[in-house]
Amino acid sequence: MNYDRVILELIDRVAALESEVALLKEGYVNDAIQPNLQDLNAKSITRKDTTRYLFKDHIYGKNRLVFAVIQEYVKENPGLSADDLLLAFDRKIQGSLGVVRKLEELKNSYPDYQRRFFASPNEIISTASDNCVVCSQWGTFNIGTFLKRANELGFEIKSI
Repeated sequence: MNYDRVILELIDRVAALESEVALLKEGYVNDAIQPNLQDLNAKSITRKDTTRYLFKDHIYGKNRLVFAVIQEYVKENPGLSADDLLLAFDRKIQGSLGVVRKLEELKNSYPDYQRRFFASPNEIISTASDNCVVCSQWGTFNIGTFLKRANELGFEIKSI
């Protein structure tokens, strides 16, 4: 077992949780989108969230919505570098994995990256500097932060 990798992954997870707590304290998470944990009962926590989102006349689930927004952002910003894309969608928005990652760096860090990122050949995001991939790990507790950032960038997304 590669203990160094396990330790690094645990450190990433702790940092992500600390970031999420900081974002919650700063009010960065949109309360209208994020559920109030005190209002949820045990039954609703175990129920799968099947919320769909309307973006550019298409309906998406959470992870495909994020992918579509990233694609649109790159399309609207020709010549965008991978570093600029990473800055636009801060890693803290998603958590430990990040919203977008450079493909080559990810291959070296996570041998099973295809399970957690959109990484098939037709899903790779090409920027002016590097190929990137979008994280596919989105749920009730991190999608609200992404929706707020997308709104800040001028994207109109409706929950349906």
